[in-house]
Amino acid sequence: MALNIYDNSNLNESYAGVTTPLTYTFIRRVYRGVYIHFCHMMGVSENIISENEPLFSNMIEYLGGRVYYNIPNWYKFVSFLPGYQFNRKFFEQMLGVNKEYHYSPDPQLSRTQKYLFDFPKLIFRVLLITCYFIFMKDLVKKFKDEFNGVYFKELSSINLTKLTNEQLKELYIDVEKKLLRNWWIPIANDFAVMVSTGILRKLLDRWLNDKGDLFNILLSLGDRISIDPGGEILRLIDLIKSDKRWFNIFTRYSPPDIDRSLNESDCEISSAFKKYIDRFGDRVPGELKLESINFREDPTLFIKFLKAQLVTCIIKTYVPAKNNSNQEWNKRLNSIQKILISLSLKWSKISINRREECRFDRGLVFGFARRIFMTMGNILQTEGKINNKEDIFYLTLDELFSFSIVSSHELIQKVTERKNQEKYWNKMEMPRRVETDLTASEYNRYLLSAPENLKRKQSNNSNRFNIKGTVASKGVAGSIITGPALVLKEFTVNKNFKDMILVAPQTDPGWTMVFPSLRGVIVERGGLLSHAAIVAREYGIPCLIGVEDATNTIKDGSIIKLDVDKGYVSSN
Repeated sequence: MALNIYDNSNLNESYAGVTTPLTYTFIRRVYRGVYIHFCHMMGVSENIISENEPLFSNMIEYLGGRVYYNIPNWYKFVSFLPGYQFNRKFFEQMLGVNKEYHYSPDPQLSRTQKYLFDFPKLIFRVLLITCYFIFMKDLVKKFKDEFNGVYFKELSSINLTKLTNEQLKELYIDVEKKLLRNWWIPIANDFAVMVSTGILRKLLDRWLNDKGDLFNILLSLGDRISIDPGGEILRLIDLIKSDKRWFNIFTRYSPPDIDRSLNESDCEISSAFKKYIDRFGDRVPGELKLESINFREDPTLFIKFLKAQLVTCIIKTYVPAKNNSNQEWNKRLNSIQKILISLSLKWSKISINRREECRFDRGLVFGFARRIFMTMGNILQTEGKINNKEDIFYLTLDELFSFSIVSSHELIQKVTERKNQEKYWNKMEMPRRVETDLTASEYNRYLLSAPENLKRKQSNNSNRFNIKGTVASKGVAGSIITGPALVLKEFTVNKNFKDMILVAPQTDPGWTMVFPSLRGVIVERGGLLSHAAIVAREYGIPCLIGVEDATNTIKDGSIIKLDVDKGYVSSN
């Protein structure tokens, strides 16, 4: 029987913890459509795509209420692209998996078949992908122009509350077609990130014996949309602190009262607040989980966050990280080596920058999808088919789209059953990698029948500890950083992040707004291209990734020491 392997090492960054059925079925449908179209554009034959249709429908799976990569399917997908043996390692680095999966494509063809039929096809596809890489700047511009035209000119003007559920369903399908038809471009750029950073790491390791330090330093870029929210928040806090009246309003009034005052005012602070919501209102922790409430929908959450940050009297000035590394490494290379490293470095920087821009657009799509589904939930609640509009997230996409033929009793029963199951899943600590001969549905039944096998880990906070991770950013504050730990297993808006060392399972783009205030970052998961690693480098903040069980070992509020030379975090 085939071994099934499920891994959520990097995926957990976007879908941390338990995820609702609607989010899972939504992203599963998106993955299928996007990657099939991507293969078409990469020159993969129609026969290969049609023969592997089940692969595209099962690139992700749902285990214990969490989203996992179906690892064998991903390796097989990468094998459709040229240079599989070369790209496989890069792919593992991109996915953040810490264990190889040995997948071999179909058996070797005869020499005649290889040179007469396959070799010309391979050359064509290599040239096609090379052209995409060369013209990626124009492709991304085309993608963004079309995206902005659809999103800001068409969708933003639609009053969803005026539509029926059938019309909302049609709108969703139309949006999916319009916005996802060009999403192969961001995926192609992700492929460029995978290849370019893989080449850069390989060259640095081969010629300079670099195991990550120089790689991290060279990729510190600055001036990226991924760090904009943090800088804007610091400026907004600075404005509030410099205005005595508004400072008193923010520190003494309740969030709803502050929101009302901001809406009724026409001052600079009100304008800056509304500008932030307009631009970054969908960028919140868990932004890719449809069940996550965003700031656009509920501005009082953003106000609660600002109130918590205003408790300190000194504002930390944001200074983008600079490449302070000396050029000693340059002297150890010959001219050809310097040119190759410089080209791969430039390609990596540009590709990562484009990836962050496209990720921001992805958040907008998910935010709009949430608004469609919430409107549908409101209608179903009014019709008595569900008890609460938020219950919509406990239905699958297929169930939601067949609402007209599903009875109220059946919908309410499904929602109740899945809410109870969610409580059950939340009590479990799921591993990042599952290797089993069971299918996903069989494994879930096993979990339900044998819960003692995966009980939630208890915090074993110790006064003395010394745990190791991988250095993702050395920061600009020296090799040893000491400070109080802020341990968060999930994001909380009313915490004060000023000068704290954040300890979390992982972060996603929505956490960016707190990074400028932090002294350091420690995460349990993620690779060198994960959100925490990239943004920490941008802000010049020391960061350790892959620190196993950090949130259960480190006590919230304790003083800890972060050694970014040796990659250790310890009690002070």
